[in-house]
Amino acid sequence: MILLVYTLMSAVLVALGIFGLVSRGNAAKILISIELLSSGAAGLVFFPMLAISRSFAFSQSLIILFLSVDSVTLGITIAVLFIAVKRSETGDMNKLNELRG
Repeated sequence: MILLVYTLMSAVLVALGIFGLVSRGNAAKILISIELLSSGAAGLVFFPMLAISRSFAFSQSLIILFLSVDSVTLGITIAVLFIAVKRSETGDMNKLNELRG
């Protein structure tokens, strides 16, 4: 029963992340929405796997792999966003759709 609650909360995190991606234009808010989306996806993978297999080793190793890849992706994304904001002098992602030569 408690795993069902955790799985539902992970689904709520995924929904909040998708809503934030669709509705926000600021770079920092988009980055926070991506993190909400990835943590909810990790919960959606981890908790049902824990309920089915009852094996902590495989599910924990999968989550550690997921979080390490997620942290590397986050670092690269922050670097790209800093460069884009510095060059365009705006944090609004809707204004960054034009390419300059």
